[in-house]
Amino acid sequence: MAFARIAFVVRPGARVDVIEQHSGGAGLSAMLVEFGLQKGASASRTLLQSGGHQEATAITGLVSLDEDSEFQQTALAFGAKVARIETRVWYSGPNAAAFLNAAYLPADGKHVDFTSHVWHGAESCTTRQLTKGAVPDGGRGVFQGKFHVPRSVGQHTDADMQHQALLLENGAEVFAKPELEIYADDVECAHGNTSGQLDESALFYMRQRGIPVAEARAMLTEAFIAEALETAHPDVLQTLLDASRDFLRGSGE
Repeated sequence: MAFARIAFVVRPGARVDVIEQHSGGAGLSAMLVEFGLQKGASASRTLLQSGGHQEATAITGLVSLDEDSEFQQTALAFGAKVARIETRVWYSGPNAAAFLNAAYLPADGKHVDFTSHVWHGAESCTTRQLTKGAVPDGGRGVFQGKFHVPRSVGQHTDADMQHQALLLENGAEVFAKPELEIYADDVECAHGNTSGQLDESALFYMRQRGIPVAEARAMLTEAFIAEALETAHPDVLQTLLDASRDFLRGSGE
C-alpha cells in the first residue's frame, strides 16, 4: 500500500507548474494533491497515470481559487484494475478560471474513472472541461462531471463541459454522467456527451491512399485524443502524445 498528501499554497501573483507520474507498483495506492491559489496566482498540473491489472489507485485533487486566479489541469490515464482520478474545484473569489482536460485509454481488463465537481461559489468565474476517451474490447471508461452554480454567489458564471468517447471494438464500455446543477439565473452553462465509433468514411479515405487499416485506425484515434492533451506542460506534452501513440499501436500496456 502507498499513501501520500501534498499541498501547494500559491501566493498572490505567483505561479507553480506540477508534473505527476503515477506508475503503480502497489496493490492499493491513494494520492491527495491540494492547491490553494491566492489572488492573481496560477497553477498548471499535468498528470500521467498507469497501473497493473491487479492494482487499485485513487488520485484526488482539491483546488481552491481566489480572485483572478487560474488553474489548468491535463491528465492522461491508462487505468488499472480500478483507477479513479477525482478533481474538486471551489471558486472563492470572482473572475477566476479553471481548465480541466483529460484523456483515457484503458486496455482490456482495465478501468478508468474521471470524476469532477466544480462549485461556482463566486461571481464571474469561468470553467472549461474537455474529457476524451478511446476504449478497446474489455476496457472500461467512466466520466462523472458536475457543475454546481448557487443562486446567491454564482451569477455570471461561464461554464462548459464536454465528454467524447470512441468505442474502438465490440466489448468496450463507456459510462458517462455529466451534470449541471444551476440555481443562478444569469449564467452561460452547457454540457455535451457523445460516444460512437471511428468515422468509416475517413477510414476508407486513408485506406484508399495505401495506409493499412490498423495504422489508419490508430492515426484517427490519436488525433482524436490529442486535442485533450494540448494543454499539457510543454516539457511533457510529447511524452503524453508518445504514450498514447504507443498504446494505440499495440506497444503500450
